[in-house]
Amino acid sequence: MTIERRTGFSESSYPPWPPYSAPPDHAYGALEVSIHAPKGHVLAGTLTVPAHDGRIAAAVLITGLSPHERNNGDAPWMTFRDIADALGRAGIAALRVDDRGIGKSTGDNAKLTSFDKADDVRTEVAWLYAQPGIDPKRIILVGYSERRTDRPDGRGR
Repeated sequence: MTIERRTGFSESSYPPWPPYSAPPDHAYGALEVSIHAPKGHVLAGTLTVPAHDGRIAAAVLITGLSPHERNNGDAPWMTFRDIADALGRAGIAALRVDDRGIGKSTGDNAKLTSFDKADDVRTEVAWLYAQPGIDPKRIILVGYSERRTDRPDGRGR
């Protein structure tokens, strides 16, 4: 996927639509979802689903550790909505979720750790895995801001 800045386009070339809704051209649908986590909180989000026959690939969009809502920003900089839009137009479903305790999700974000975040992502993947129309063998994770650390000092490999 390529995201590029284009100049010379009028604002009317990009019709606005509500942050969690499907685009006005109906390139895909958008569903409000509530995912019940094993620890008792609810993760609220949006699942964008292109029209399809059979099972399709899906992506889970993962925010960094600091608190974020599902679009990862406000208009006009809604990074995750833009990524979900590009994926939907390419025939891939996308799940984006408000972090625990942010937006419509419940729970406590003040004490959230990387391990808690990983638990929430596992919950999201398990939920997506069970959805009709989603190919459980083609679920990908898309995220940033966290880095893998294999060393006790946190410096990576």
